[in-house]
Amino acid sequence: MNLDPTTRERVISAYADGQDAADIGRRYGLTRHDVEQIVAGDNTELAVAAALRKPAPAPVMAAVVVVALYGTVQLAAVTASPDYLFGLPFKLLALALGVLIYGSLAYGIWRGWRAAQWIGLLGGVLAVISAAVADQRDTLGILGGALLVALLVAPEQSREWFARR
Repeated sequence: MNLDPTTRERVISAYADGQDAADIGRRYGLTRHDVEQIVAGDNTELAVAAALRKPAPAPVMAAVVVVALYGTVQLAAVTASPDYLFGLPFKLLALALGVLIYGSLAYGIWRGWRAAQWIGLLGGVLAVISAAVADQRDTLGILGGALLVALLVAPEQSREWFARR
């Protein structure tokens, strides 16, 4: 049912004031059930909106920082490498794509998106594997990937953050 926001507010306000749902319905051309749906739907919307406004828990924010730092290190390595790809335009393209990818991943983790959690887990596992089998062992890559996986899965707050979204 499509009601303008003003009418919706009036219906909810009248119901909150204790007026009978049938009387409210007659006034606005609605059934009693419609009035109850509007009130119940509004409360549900408020509960969801309140849940979305909660700040991310500390382990999730730490995972966002790990992704941002790892992305910064990777992008700095790309731009500092003299022989990467074929010149400045390709470096700029790689830099833009890297910022987009790492930025999107960090934003998705911060918002609590399940897909971002799974992509972060996959990226963390791949970072650990690639750093472990490299010719020169990359301790920072191993620690960063393991830390990201641990932060996204181990703490109960992280599991709840991604489960409710």
